[in-house]
Amino acid sequence: MDVELAKVFVISEVLDPAINAPSLSKKAHAAVKRSKQWIPKFQRVGDLWTYLERFQTPSSSEVYRELTQAGLKTFESLWPEFDRRFGRWKEDQTRLADFVVGKSYSSFDLAIFTKTYDNRSGGILVIGQVPNHEAVFLKVNLSGESYPNAWLEPGQRLKAYLKSRTNPHTGVVVFDPAHVENRAVLEFPNVPVYVFTRETTEGAYLLEGIFRNEALHVEEDQSKWFELVKWDQVPLQVLEDRAHYEAELGEKVRAASQDSQTERAKRLALASSIPKEIRIVSKGYLRSPDVIAEVLFRAKGYCEICKKQAPFLREKDGSPYLEVHHKIQLSDGGEDSVQNAVAACPNCHRKAHFA
Repeated sequence: MDVELAKVFVISEVLDPAINAPSLSKKAHAAVKRSKQWIPKFQRVGDLWTYLERFQTPSSSEVYRELTQAGLKTFESLWPEFDRRFGRWKEDQTRLADFVVGKSYSSFDLAIFTKTYDNRSGGILVIGQVPNHEAVFLKVNLSGESYPNAWLEPGQRLKAYLKSRTNPHTGVVVFDPAHVENRAVLEFPNVPVYVFTRETTEGAYLLEGIFRNEALHVEEDQSKWFELVKWDQVPLQVLEDRAHYEAELGEKVRAASQDSQTERAKRLALASSIPKEIRIVSKGYLRSPDVIAEVLFRAKGYCEICKKQAPFLREKDGSPYLEVHHKIQLSDGGEDSVQNAVAACPNCHRKAHFA
């Protein structure tokens, strides 16, 4: 599904009619215009679906009341139709694996992924709920205008100030390590910190890499900063393994198959023929070459499931092409043994996994 269709639907059904309604107050118009700034920034249908899912129930806000009284659609009233049209692609969302070191991202990109939907939400964005968060995004301005964030060692070691709040009674800026955003970095050394930097107060952020906090420093004025060190050995997280990807693709194919040929033709006409690149992190097992060799020797060129001869010979050495299949999969605790394995032709192997 092309996300542009979903964005046009939201803008044309809710935002443009509201912007052009003369009866709305300046406050309502300003709120609608802010929303119209956000909608074009979404890159995936599933991200936009997640954003609008928050509007399932009527709101108590003044803007909602004004729009409703003027007979205009709202995100709340649009939600059922949006979900009906686009809900089947709700899993098409940006993933942590999509963020690539060396590439630049806007504040909108980061706020959409972290589901904060507010560029004023601060420089520390937590992915998930502490203490079970998956990662932390740290936006660091190196302009020196707010705080003197700086490279201690270019690209490797960074001075980055903690999230702070101003005491409303005293006006004193407090860098409290107990703030949940600060805790997410300080108390969880195994959670990766994705560092995004920029040299100015505006513009895109560059993803410098994955870091971890090595020390907490306190200045004489009681300001506090993280000493972040590039983490070259962050344990890989299984963010999207191949089985998950293939299952998800299968669901999308089934959903597309339920549409009419006309609907598919419309989407194909708008879609790019150049596929997007993704990274798939998979967990594997070190398998015994002796088990594979012994099972293939035992089979003598015949599939041990359908009993037919191997469908072709390997180009490399002329041996019969058979694949070794574990009767109880390794991921389910099966042994990598001759007794737990059979030689299978490609058809029988796929049938064993997917039929």
